[in-house]
Amino acid sequence: MIWGVDAIYVCISLDIHIGRDIMILSELMKQLTIYKGSVMKKISLVAMVSVALLFAFSGCDSNKTIKLNPAVSGTYKVSQETLKEVNYSQPSLGKNDVNKTSTVTEMTFDQKVDSVEKDGSAKLTITIKAIKLYSKGKKGVVYDFDSSRKSDSKDPLSELIGVSYNIVVNPKGKVVAVDAKKALETVKSREAKAFLRKDIIQKRHNFKAAPESDAEVITKTGEWSCVASSPKGALEPKAFEKKYKVVSVDKNGIAKISMEAVPTNKKPEGGVKGRGLGIMAGIFDSKETFAGEMLFDTKSGSVVKYTEKLQDNYVAAQEASEGKTDKGPDVLKMTFTSTYSVEKLNQ
Repeated sequence: MIWGVDAIYVCISLDIHIGRDIMILSELMKQLTIYKGSVMKKISLVAMVSVALLFAFSGCDSNKTIKLNPAVSGTYKVSQETLKEVNYSQPSLGKNDVNKTSTVTEMTFDQKVDSVEKDGSAKLTITIKAIKLYSKGKKGVVYDFDSSRKSDSKDPLSELIGVSYNIVVNPKGKVVAVDAKKALETVKSREAKAFLRKDIIQKRHNFKAAPESDAEVITKTGEWSCVASSPKGALEPKAFEKKYKVVSVDKNGIAKISMEAVPTNKKPEGGVKGRGLGIMAGIFDSKETFAGEMLFDTKSGSVVKYTEKLQDNYVAAQEASEGKTDKGPDVLKMTFTSTYSVEKLNQ
């Protein structure tokens, strides 16, 4: 069986608004002809609708409806990793100085829906199940905590295990209210209280791919964008426009979505924060990449997994002024990498 251009168009044009497209489909059927060998057969409208529906709900890219449902219970793991590296090479003197710092923060939590408002906002209870915090500087490990290790049971951060707080998330996935009063009264250490700061909680639970205009995206291209500031610690803080595109939707309704970010003059909510290199940035040649990927359950309206990674690379070179100058220039390289991910564990 050979599918003609008209048949392909039927699959592309059909989305969940079947009633709206039935007239278009009917009109196309008047001209649609399918060849099998040398015999020309007409296909009835009912048969064609059935075939198109099969395509639409088994991975055809026509169904690009991404609508977030904040009222979803489950167990999630969210992590943030940052890496900074400064490499100063002086070949003329045979010197190479490397300074690396890294931090990894990971939290596993249960999310329970308490109530849903008329506007779609959801009140959620978050209960902390596990925490990992690892920090390393030039001189070695600064902090290493893993709540699953018995040896860490007396660490100040162990107070957080089993502690709960409440948040309200709007239909776009933004945390609009935080109530951590009881949690803050429960924990005593400064380290534990830092995990319960309002701004930290908001960053932890905000949906990073929320569209600028509406919580629901229904387009034939399956594309949308949002503006965000570069992650904290970036060498040159700036605003990025993160562009999302539905790559595919499998038979189970799981959408694979790509993200590519580009610098923009648009202002993100809250502005661009961070000092960066200032006027020193002009002496460097720079290259940056900011990309990510999301798996989204279109049936439940929830994120299965989301990852984004920003990498800044800055390089400056100057002629050596001492030593064996024929060995090459002095080179200063600076790298910043920030990786964020959130994953639903109980699918």
